[in-house]
Amino acid sequence: MTKLRNPLLLAFLLAIATFFLHTASSSAATINVAGGNDETVANSNCSLSEAITNINNGDALSYPECVSSNADPFGTDDTILLPDSPNGTITLTADLPQIANSITIQGHGMGVSTISGDAGQYKMFKVSTSVDNLSLQDMRITGFKGAAVDANAGGPNDLINLTLSRLDIDGTAAVESDGVLTGVQMFTQGAGTHTIAADNIYIHGLSGAAPGTVAGFLVGSANNTLEISVTDTTISSLVNTDDGGAQGIALLVGPFSSFAPGIINATISNTTVQGIDAGTSAASGITALGMVAGGQARIDVDLVNSTITDVSGVSRPGYPVPSAAIVGAGIANGSSDQSNITMNVSNTILADSHFEGNLSECQSADLNPTLSGTGTVITSITSG
Repeated sequence: MTKLRNPLLLAFLLAIATFFLHTASSSAATINVAGGNDETVANSNCSLSEAITNINNGDALSYPECVSSNADPFGTDDTILLPDSPNGTITLTADLPQIANSITIQGHGMGVSTISGDAGQYKMFKVSTSVDNLSLQDMRITGFKGAAVDANAGGPNDLINLTLSRLDIDGTAAVESDGVLTGVQMFTQGAGTHTIAADNIYIHGLSGAAPGTVAGFLVGSANNTLEISVTDTTISSLVNTDDGGAQGIALLVGPFSSFAPGIINATISNTTVQGIDAGTSAASGITALGMVAGGQARIDVDLVNSTITDVSGVSRPGYPVPSAAIVGAGIANGSSDQSNITMNVSNTILADSHFEGNLSECQSADLNPTLSGTGTVITSITSG
């Protein structure tokens, strides 16, 4: 081992290390917010909307009552601490401000910290452009409008990393908006690699007439790579009474009708999907759908130690995707385009799922003949 014999040099290096450690640790604010109605009035109470606004702006000029509890300045990856019991419920009185800076929102547990959209009147967490990280932990989200977590920035500067831990997404009083009713949605269009890490998520009770879809997770990739991990999660009782279909987890390459190339690598483990019902359209526990014009769509799914049961759907005119517990489908528009879907299933129970009343656990589909594609579609669903 080489030893530093110069004490002045050692002291200098320690000073530099201490400086950088201090700088890193002081570059993020922590803000405590109050329970009750989520107001935006300058007073002594810091609300969730006010805290998000200050973090977006990087200062406390808009709402001086929302300052960092640790006396640190606003920086990158600031944190909001939700209220503890007995006043752990926040009721929105307007849509939450869109999130424009990296942020962690930390609750005290699914049964303690609750954010309510007041019976579907207001939108919840929505990400705008150029956000690196969003983390939501230890809370219950209920009564939202459209999506509980909407990470669709809609441009080239999308959210990079979405982290979800110990969330109860209760759709009992949620309502459809913009054609969808979803627990989590994230369509990425910016280049590079994006990630979704979700563990201990409970999405349930989403029911409505959504012409787009009803889904637990609705995620997509265009012109990038999307890495997804879903573990220790339950998705149950999703019902769509419109023509949009219903999916427990939908993985899409080429969303927004972009047909842009992309890659999705998904690992789904220790997860239960049950009670997915699309009365007039297709339904699935997990769907991998690759749509491409001008390149390759690739989706690789590893499904491990999971259960998918009680999925029910029917044929929809002009929409040739079948219904099943697991569905892999693709379209490749041009002769040189490729859509490759690979789904590896191990130690997983598939049961009681139906398409047009017939038992349907695994389905793969080449959509080229129906949608006039001329490229190559390869779908593979294997168990082992």
